[in-house]
Amino acid sequence: RVDLPRTIRASVSRGGTPLELAWRHRRRVRPRLVLLIDVSRSMATCSYFYLRLARALAGEWPDVASFVFHTRLTGVSRALHEPDPWRAQERLHWLAQGFGGGTRIGESLGQFVAEHAGALVHARTAVLVFSDGYDTGEPEVLARALAALARRARRVVWLNPLAGQPGWAPLAQGLQAALPHVDLHARAGDLASLEAVLPRIVAALR
Repeated sequence: RVDLPRTIRASVSRGGTPLELAWRHRRRVRPRLVLLIDVSRSMATCSYFYLRLARALAGEWPDVASFVFHTRLTGVSRALHEPDPWRAQERLHWLAQGFGGGTRIGESLGQFVAEHAGALVHARTAVLVFSDGYDTGEPEVLARALAALARRARRVVWLNPLAGQPGWAPLAQGLQAALPHVDLHARAGDLASLEAVLPRIVAALR
């Protein structure tokens, strides 16, 4: 709402012309989730699970942007809003040629920063990376991309299907480069683990 008294006072120095409006309450930016889902070969057993999660979140959360990546990044938000699940799956296959292929996480996230972060990532955004961290690219490229996202977003979260498994440790070069730049690295191998972590992420955006 316009604060009329403040607007009038501010206009005095401009000859009474209200060039700038004063507001009673600052408009709040709507919280947003950005999902970046690894669909490379090493993620083949869980990438479709994460895509179903993205589709469900898009139906419940007011502002969700979804992308898949392997050696490059592709936006899939519109495909996930397709009401027919079979047609949605067909569109996803067509959009993301290379499902089950190699992985270049750093370059894909760098592509997101260069092409989409300016429009999609703000101070009430949580960026969720779904990946096991096995990257064939340079670790420095991944670190730079995540550092850039961390400067813009409220939270950068890495959700890993391998985390928490017996004998597993985050020793992959990609994860070693990523961990200093994420707010949370959490297990996400099943629905129960996601139910444990997602409310914490959403609460951080309030």
